[in-house]
Amino acid sequence: MRTYKSFNKDKTIEALEYDMLQYSERLLHIKAEQDFYSTLVNAPIFKPRTANLFEKLEQFKRQIQQTKTLSSGLLNEISTHINKINNKTEWKDLGYRNSLVTGHDVLEHKIHDFFVKTADSKSQLLQYIQSVLLD
Repeated sequence: MRTYKSFNKDKTIEALEYDMLQYSERLLHIKAEQDFYSTLVNAPIFKPRTANLFEKLEQFKRQIQQTKTLSSGLLNEISTHINKINNKTEWKDLGYRNSLVTGHDVLEHKIHDFFVKTADSKSQLLQYIQSVLLD
């Protein structure tokens, strides 16, 4: 797994907010991809008599649903975090800023791990589908 490293300590409020908005965009794209993959694994496009086809497709369906659920949760966390970032009157308090940056790091790490896991799952799904598609 690729390692997360934070570079947020010296970022401006605007840079932190921009990062979260970028993550929101990526998560929305991932949700759209998952909708496509859901359609794909439900389509009658696979070789008949493939060993364990049904079980494997059901496993992918569960992974797709989990990914969609996790991305929705992360989008909610990002929205909450952006609201905290936009509370600029509190930024004058150094403790608030440090707490916010720490929270930013935790959320960003969570998002990073989600992106890595999702990329790995996507790769596995596409490799499997490629191997069982009708010719």
